[in-house]
Amino acid sequence: MLKKKRFNLLFLLLAVVLLIPNIVQAVDNDVRVYLDGELLKEQGFIENGRTFIPARALFEKRNAVVKWDDKDKKVIINYKDNNIILSTKEDEYSEYNNIEVDQYDSISKVIKGITYIPVRLTSYLLGDDIKWDGKTNSVYITTNNNKGLTLDEAHKTLLKLPKDNIVKYIFSPYENYAGKEKDKINEDYYMFYENGYRENGELDYTADSNILVSKNDSKVYKLYLDETGKVKIISYSEYYKSLQ
Repeated sequence: MLKKKRFNLLFLLLAVVLLIPNIVQAVDNDVRVYLDGELLKEQGFIENGRTFIPARALFEKRNAVVKWDDKDKKVIINYKDNNIILSTKEDEYSEYNNIEVDQYDSISKVIKGITYIPVRLTSYLLGDDIKWDGKTNSVYITTNNNKGLTLDEAHKTLLKLPKDNIVKYIFSPYENYAGKEKDKINEDYYMFYENGYRENGELDYTADSNILVSKNDSKVYKLYLDETGKVKIISYSEYYKSLQ
């Protein structure tokens, strides 16, 4: 009987030891979110290298009005003079003041009734400063840090360009075409792609349609790949002259 109890105890200890890595992994995946130095009650998480944070907790802390559209599965946020609509569907754009936003692989997610957004999205849309502390799995968000051009102003700059066959400009901060350099590019530019029509009347979604607006001086640039596949940035006018 005593041997049996010892065996059961050893089996229990072994099971606990085997579970420890999974427990640690789950804890490490929890992300503390600080907004202007204050820790939010709700935690974020990491998925495929992207950090997601609870949208309602983040925006309500900023005195924004947050609503959930259950029919269309969207989060509607009214923040100051900004109207933000976050889609949770992969085949739909989100919106910022009627500017379409393509989130690519960083679509907002609904988990157990809570909507999570990629933390970088607040930086791209509102100019927040985002800092990551890997030692404590913490993300620090500082608001009202946008000292340069706003997304609205960048979009208006594009609307002044010659239209040709361009229908609209879609904000695309997660553009995979920019490769590993996209995070650095997003620091200095607003990244869009031109959505227009080809000669046959079909919509043009080619990578060649990537366009940038500098956050510092509102100048417009083209983003393209050279013959070696390296990302290049060239002035808008110079790019089109090279095609003639």
